[in-house]
Amino acid sequence: MTVDGKVDILIISCKDNRNGEFLKSWVVIMVKEDTVRLVLSVEEARRLLGLSRGLMYEAVHNGQVPSVRIGRRILIPRVALERMLDQQRSHNTQVKG
Repeated sequence: MTVDGKVDILIISCKDNRNGEFLKSWVVIMVKEDTVRLVLSVEEARRLLGLSRGLMYEAVHNGQVPSVRIGRRILIPRVALERMLDQQRSHNTQVKG
């Protein structure tokens, strides 16, 4: 059973075969995470874009792909990546005509 689209509830029962009485029941509640992460790792963004590892790091290094550095980690803001792709798409549409 799904409640509010966010929580799945599963009820598991164990019956006694001799008399049909319930011996035990378990309730399993699974909360669906509805938040999308704000940032992607370079590897996650690379896979989404279909780029090789080397090409992705090169694109990050030369500023073609927006990124932020936190400590030693390089993260790709999801919104900035989507905005970059939208701008590129609109630029390609204008050039074609």
